[in-house]
Amino acid sequence: MGGDEDRHPDRHVLDRPQPRGCRGVLGGGHGGGPKSAEQGDPSAFGEVDPETGLARWYDEDQQEVAGYDWQDIFGHWPLVESDLHEFYGVDLGAPGILDNRSWHWLRTRIEGLLSRPPMVAGHKQDGSPVLIQTTRIALQLSPSA
Repeated sequence: MGGDEDRHPDRHVLDRPQPRGCRGVLGGGHGGGPKSAEQGDPSAFGEVDPETGLARWYDEDQQEVAGYDWQDIFGHWPLVESDLHEFYGVDLGAPGILDNRSWHWLRTRIEGLLSRPPMVAGHKQDGSPVLIQTTRIALQLSPSA
């Protein structure tokens, strides 16, 4: 291996032709097609491939999770901790619990807390259900809260 292959050991996988009708990994996803780091994309990180203009990786939707702003989530951190413990058995108070976990791991669980389906708490006079959020953090951040 040498040159470009040293910098991109996965190049051979990405350069394989795709079957007709299949979208490649870099052409898929959400957001209107492949991104170009040369366009000044703030979610682009790492070295930019001179041939494709694509950064090594992208962090989609950095500021929001499940429609909520991170500042709001962090502003109610005790609720997040309680929900993580109840729904996932994760005690953030335990020493070293996050030392071997990635940000992605934590974000995924918080997204899970915020996207749990609501439960029926009763019915209105017209028979329609009264729905409430099932997690403390979602209940707090819900527009009807």
